[in-house]
Amino acid sequence: MILVTGAGRCGSSLMMQTLELLDVPLVAPVGNCNTLVWQSDSVEYQERWKEMNPGGIYELPIDFLLEYIRNGWTPEEFHKGKAVKFLSNLVTCIKPEVIEKVILCSRRDRDRQAESQYDLSQLELEVAEATGLDNIYTINYRDKTLSDIRKGQDNTLDAIYYVIGKNDIPTIEVYYEDMLENPEKEIDCIACFLETNVDITNAVNNVRTDK
Repeated sequence: MILVTGAGRCGSSLMMQTLELLDVPLVAPVGNCNTLVWQSDSVEYQERWKEMNPGGIYELPIDFLLEYIRNGWTPEEFHKGKAVKFLSNLVTCIKPEVIEKVILCSRRDRDRQAESQYDLSQLELEVAEATGLDNIYTINYRDKTLSDIRKGQDNTLDAIYYVIGKNDIPTIEVYYEDMLENPEKEIDCIACFLETNVDITNAVNNVRTDK
């Protein structure tokens, strides 16, 4: 698999959109399958979510991912040569031999990254209280401070760097801010890393530099 990873609010959705426009096959639905906002009927909540986190998040359902981990990442045909988005310490549970390459999505402004994740967590908790619904994320978010969110992101990055370093996996680190500032340069580097000669024009034009 081509593992697209990071610590959350790191530009991973934009990266998945970019890979799709570079003709890289994805193992992912387009949508917000792991958030309570989209299980509610509230247009207000959904509009607030879209304002905070525009675009599809391309995440596999957490229950599916956990089952896939238990099954040892088989069958191989499901993920080989395809991009899979995985933002969790559970990256340590992926068999190293199935990871062909890693695209690590990062942000230079780590404080803003944590604040953005915290804002989303508060919206999710608001929906949980209003609907009586819950999931693994809202349970984890409950009683978390901004500092807790930042520490969690740091732990996730530590786990990712550990997996990459221990197993010497080919990796490119792409900063969200650099994607917005110079998308052509960054996407050209991504295409070179993936060893593809596909035209990058559509992927470049997809980047909203006004974010």
